[in-house]
Amino acid sequence: MKSFLRRAFCALFLSTIGFSQVEFLPADLDLGPTTVDSTLTYDIQIVSGVAQTVTLSGLDAPFSVSPETFVFEQEALSFDTLSATLTFNPTEVQIYNDTLSASGSIWGTVDLPIVAEGVLVGISLDEDELDFGDVSIGQSNVLSVNVSNNGVGTMAASISANNHQYTVIPDFIEIGTDSTTEILVTFAPDTAGVTDALLTFLSNDPINPEITVDLTGVGKTDIEGEISGIWSPGNNPYHMIGNVNIPNDSTLTILPGVEVIFDDYYDFRVYGSLFANGTEEDNIKFSGRGHFNYDYADAVETSHCIYGDYAINEYEELINEAIDTGKYENFNSIDDINEWDDSSDWDFGGSCLTKSTTTGLDGSSAIRAYGDCGSWGTWENWIYSPTMEFSDEIDSFSFDYRTDWHDSCNDYFRVYISIDGGGWQEVYYRNCEDTGWTNVNIDISNYEGETLKVGFKNRWYRWGDLRIDNFNISGLNFNNGYIYSNDMDINLDESSLLGYYIYGDNDASVSLNDTDMAYTQPGYDCIYTSGTDSYVTLDNSNIKYCADDGIYTGGTDAYVELSNSSITGAGSYGIFTDNNNSYVTLDNSTIENCSNMGIETDNEYSPITITNSIVDNNGNYGLFSDGPYSPIEIYNSSVSNNDSYGIHTNEDYSHVIIHDSFINDNNSYGVHTNQSWSYIELKRTDVMRNNSSGVYMSGGNNNQGHTLKVEHSRIIDNSGYGLYSAGMTDVDNSIISDNNDRGIRTCYASDINYTTIYNNRHEGIYHDCDYYLNVTNSIIYDNDWIDYHRQIYNNGYLSVRYSIVEAYDNFGVSGGNFYQGPGILPYDPLILDEYGTLSINSPAVDGGEPWQHDAHMPAGLGTVISDMGVYGGPNNAYWGGQPVPDGNPSIVNIQDIPQDEGGWVGLQFHGSIFDYDHFGYDITHYSVWRAMDVDGQDSTAFSTSPNGDYFNIPSNNNREEYFWEHLGDMGALNHDSYGYSAETIADSTSAGQFLTTYMVVAHTDTEDIYFMSDPASGYSVDNLAPATPMILSTNVLGTDVEIVWSGSPEPDFTHYKLYRDNEFLTELNDSMYVDTEMLYGEYVEYSVSSVDIHENESEQSLIEGLYVNAPGDVNADFTLNVLDLITIVNHILSAESNPFDEVQQNIADYNADGNIDIMDVVQLINILVNSREIDSDNIQKASLFINDNMLTHNGNESVSYQFTVIHSDNAEIELTENAFIAESHTDGIRTEVIIINPTTDKLLSCDSNFEVEGQIAVTIDGYIEVEVLSIPEEFIIDSAYPNPFNPSTQINFGLPVDSKIDINVYDINGRMVAELFSGTLEAGYHSQIWNAQNVSSGVYLILLKSEFGISSQKVMLLK
Repeated sequence: MKSFLRRAFCALFLSTIGFSQVEFLPADLDLGPTTVDSTLTYDIQIVSGVAQTVTLSGLDAPFSVSPETFVFEQEALSFDTLSATLTFNPTEVQIYNDTLSASGSIWGTVDLPIVAEGVLVGISLDEDELDFGDVSIGQSNVLSVNVSNNGVGTMAASISANNHQYTVIPDFIEIGTDSTTEILVTFAPDTAGVTDALLTFLSNDPINPEITVDLTGVGKTDIEGEISGIWSPGNNPYHMIGNVNIPNDSTLTILPGVEVIFDDYYDFRVYGSLFANGTEEDNIKFSGRGHFNYDYADAVETSHCIYGDYAINEYEELINEAIDTGKYENFNSIDDINEWDDSSDWDFGGSCLTKSTTTGLDGSSAIRAYGDCGSWGTWENWIYSPTMEFSDEIDSFSFDYRTDWHDSCNDYFRVYISIDGGGWQEVYYRNCEDTGWTNVNIDISNYEGETLKVGFKNRWYRWGDLRIDNFNISGLNFNNGYIYSNDMDINLDESSLLGYYIYGDNDASVSLNDTDMAYTQPGYDCIYTSGTDSYVTLDNSNIKYCADDGIYTGGTDAYVELSNSSITGAGSYGIFTDNNNSYVTLDNSTIENCSNMGIETDNEYSPITITNSIVDNNGNYGLFSDGPYSPIEIYNSSVSNNDSYGIHTNEDYSHVIIHDSFINDNNSYGVHTNQSWSYIELKRTDVMRNNSSGVYMSGGNNNQGHTLKVEHSRIIDNSGYGLYSAGMTDVDNSIISDNNDRGIRTCYASDINYTTIYNNRHEGIYHDCDYYLNVTNSIIYDNDWIDYHRQIYNNGYLSVRYSIVEAYDNFGVSGGNFYQGPGILPYDPLILDEYGTLSINSPAVDGGEPWQHDAHMPAGLGTVISDMGVYGGPNNAYWGGQPVPDGNPSIVNIQDIPQDEGGWVGLQFHGSIFDYDHFGYDITHYSVWRAMDVDGQDSTAFSTSPNGDYFNIPSNNNREEYFWEHLGDMGALNHDSYGYSAETIADSTSAGQFLTTYMVVAHTDTEDIYFMSDPASGYSVDNLAPATPMILSTNVLGTDVEIVWSGSPEPDFTHYKLYRDNEFLTELNDSMYVDTEMLYGEYVEYSVSSVDIHENESEQSLIEGLYVNAPGDVNADFTLNVLDLITIVNHILSAESNPFDEVQQNIADYNADGNIDIMDVVQLINILVNSREIDSDNIQKASLFINDNMLTHNGNESVSYQFTVIHSDNAEIELTENAFIAESHTDGIRTEVIIINPTTDKLLSCDSNFEVEGQIAVTIDGYIEVEVLSIPEEFIIDSAYPNPFNPSTQINFGLPVDSKIDINVYDINGRMVAELFSGTLEAGYHSQIWNAQNVSSGVYLILLKSEFGISSQKVMLLK
């Protein structure tokens, strides 16, 4: 570096200032602003053209320089440069000027002018975030941040953004005291989607040296015109800035997660194919004012899409949050009419005005303006809201309204707003409004102001009625859109539509699957179809808060099907079909809270069928059929709480069939038919608490084809008639009570059977025609309680049999012809509750026709003879209880008798109900029978009834044909359960289960009347276990154990079970076993048991216990210790002097490899002395070196050796003292040596020449390779081993003479990473291990430096 500077400055100064000049670089210095009491340092350069001493001087505080003296030592005719550090530490806010002088000892003086500023600045920004909004790719948006210096002095700052899509002008500023500078930030997106970044200011403000501004912007993809291809989330959002279309034969695929935004009312037309399939995790979202048009599309497939600004569930959560936080206010809480004169509350205006509160849509108070001027004309009324605060957070207001009028139509309904007290501006118009509550949401997001007032105007001809309810203002608004198709079906799967409606024109049908719709714009149905053969299907979908109808179909042969779906809060009808042959089907669905009718079909052949569904709380009829041949069928459903009729048909041949349902709490009739040839059928249905008659069949002439059938139903507590029938009437097993008019009014032939008519306000039955009325098995009591207590009024032919009719022989029956049949009673039936439950003491119990029985008990009380009233007779199954039993006994359990030798079972059976409940027949006794094998005998020899010793069941008896033998009898004791011990044919064994089949017969005092149980099978077994064996001996065989026990003499014996330490060990047939599992010094206990063929096991024998030698326990004291170690070492060194028997041989071979050697010793030491376990460092090879009558090794402490030294007779051998064990045994010229874990290179020395043979080397991991070497004649080095390695490797080398050695490790960049050895080594073979545990993977160089030169080894560490 210095030579470079010399050349550079020589070239610069030689031509200008001569050889000996002194100069500063730079020539003058402006340090800029520095915060008071902080330190700034700056390096300056001093240049000299001669070798001399240069001294720096002249600076005063707050400046200083270091060092102050320099010595230049360069050659002549050359320049040199040295550096000094200038320090500036201001103490006050001011401008500082000073001069630094440099003087050479030989020649040259120069001055450096210095200027600096002490400041106390403070940075502040007027924004902490900048939102650039949506910016089209290729366009830009510029926002600004104002930066101010609130301190004293000059503030310097650099400005940068950490994303290239944001640029900053300027990027460096200096601002004086109390000054402000504008920074312009430009967002120019080059990719779609949200881009967040940080704008960072780095300044000399000591308090806030770094301050940031959050930047966010959305790069948007602009779309218009023809489109196709693939839209992916990476280009979100896609902005529709104009109309778009998919041309014929083109395809657009929209991938999951894509967001599409309509910037205005733009069409999305599909002529080609559209595939928009999101996923549950990544929906496709269409927000804004989208108009989807599928006219003549080739194909459209969508799923998991969100249409609208929010998903419906998200919108509702936001509404709830807004309510909680006060951003959503309800202004409909004024109930006191006297408050309305206050200008801050609701106000009124108009003609002939009557103002009041009334019941609103949800039961709360609504505000009402009613006008009746008594003459024809054009009149209007107003309702004015309070003046409300208006801000940018308010986007909309909503309300429910209802208008009613004198004639067919009012003129109009309009809504106006006034901003800041200005003129009225119309925001909603509806002409000729239908009756019923309607929900409206008004978008006012485009209006600005501080106050808002709303006016509601209703115009009418003679009288009119306007009601306002649920008025709310909200900061949440959403755009509207629609999906339209002229001929292609519209199918939506797993999607959400907020503010969107669906229009299927001509042949287009609509299908919703797992899809929700809500909040259409005013005047629009949620789903509208107009074509022939079009359909609307909903599966697991929900429609709510439609401005008009939920679903409307206008074409012939159209149908609507709902499954697991709902329509809630529609502004008019839930479902309306407006042409012929159009049916509606509901399954497990709900229509509720609609302002008009729940469902209406408005032409012929248009049935309604609902199953497992609810039609509830609608503003008019629940279900209405307004065309001939248009039946209504209801199954397992509820039609309740509707504001007019529950069910109504208005044309001929319209049937109503209701099964298993509830028609309750409707505000007029429960069920009403109004024309000829009507048919009503109720089965298992409740019609209760309706505000007029429960069932009313009228229209046409009386008995003109009408039929009413009621079975197992309850007609209770209706405000008019219970049943009003203009035709044939059949009522069975029903209750008609507590109705506010007559229980039944009939005009044609009628049959009343097993029915309770009770506590109705007027007559129980009013029969007003010249036809028959038959009453059988019924109760008619306590009716007409307000007048004459007349139970039946008869204008025809009355027949009563087996019934209770209060005072039938007096005032209870009047008029017409009255046939009093048998079994008629006048007594109090003792009814316990409104549902006709009888006291057990009622005269109606068992009072019905005696040849009929109650099918179910105890719904029928008493005996099986039929009861009168709702719960009696052969068809009383609906009312609960169990069928009257057939009298048969039943075998409930067959169980082996314990602790016997087999052959018997115990039978448990339930007796006949006629035994313990005294129904019908007297049971005298029971007989028990066993199935038998007749082995080809002629079955005609057997009786066909169970009264002898043998019989068989005829094949037509609905039982499997058996032949039976009589086992015995037992008396009937009026018990529910009996027991009997029965003999089996044979026992079951382990070879197979042998079943014996039994039957029990209940006998009466009439031989031919008996009741048989179903056959049942069981088995017997031998339960007695064999005798317990006895252990005769237990013997230790090395590490094995032999167990011998006494044999079992029993004939049914199969095997023994042997247990060790109370745990099952094995099964065997012999009475001897050798346990060969390695038990290693444990005390073990054995026991044995005997098992017979029936799996009966004897008790275990008395326990026998003993100790078992562990491997290595050669002295058999059942303890591993140093004595065992010494014994094994002595045996290895001198087997002849220390011999082992066969058992000791097995025990001493610790590693079980067939050899007794040093490996067994090392592993035994590892067990005895855990602290001596030494890591082997993965050593794979060791060497023994013979050097000048000395034996050394190159292994580490983990290596142990066994070998034989061959030497001269009487030679002296000295073993190393630096080892865990070092032992030897000499026999003549041979010495056996064991050395365990030596800690030095030296193993032994000998006073004569020697050789080594039979060498073995081991580590704790096992045997390793070992070789014997002598002193090399020259320097040698072996390759590192292993290589590659992890984590250690070994280098072996040989020295011919004593030498100084350095061994170091370097990485590939030449840096030393380990110093392995440095010192003098003796001649011979040596080794060095490098453990690289703390070094990263890579290639390294091991360098060995000696007087013989430098040797290197390249090694690779792999981790």
